[in-house]
Amino acid sequence: MATGPLDRLAAMTAGAPDTVRAAARRLRHTTVAMVGLGYRVPTTDERSWLYFPQPEVPFYRATNFSKYAPANVPGADTNAFSAWMTETSMLPGTRLDVSRLICACDQALRRHGLVPEHAPSASAHLELIEYAYPVPTLDRDAALAAVVPWMEAAGSIHGAGSGPGGTRSATWTTP
Repeated sequence: MATGPLDRLAAMTAGAPDTVRAAARRLRHTTVAMVGLGYRVPTTDERSWLYFPQPEVPFYRATNFSKYAPANVPGADTNAFSAWMTETSMLPGTRLDVSRLICACDQALRRHGLVPEHAPSASAHLELIEYAYPVPTLDRDAALAAVVPWMEAAGSIHGAGSGPGGTRSATWTTP
């Protein structure tokens, strides 16, 4: 079994009609830069994750990673360390200045009081997820209606998810 983006799966499926491949190319997704930041200060915030709609904040969500699981800090010692994971959404193919984004995320966490202003940094890491989340475009349902039934009938995928036929928010697997 394998999982993967439906547009890529349709492109590599032998015998897929051109109409199915064309419909799959209309599916859109976001790319997400996950920035992990560790600090040499105790975990004190009790919240698990927070959303940030403000345009001056470089991320849309911050997860209190040490609260999520103490094993996410050295020695699982949340009395000495804390960690945050931020998610920044972008269009696929966007050029990314990794150092600048890490610095901006650190500054925003401090500015919003999630990390003390003078807390020493312990670590920083960025992971780029090219295919992060599907985008619900106006054309998405029509594209899925052209792709999913053919792929299921061909035995190429098995869908799971919410909505009609598991197509609204779904995971497809190959047998």
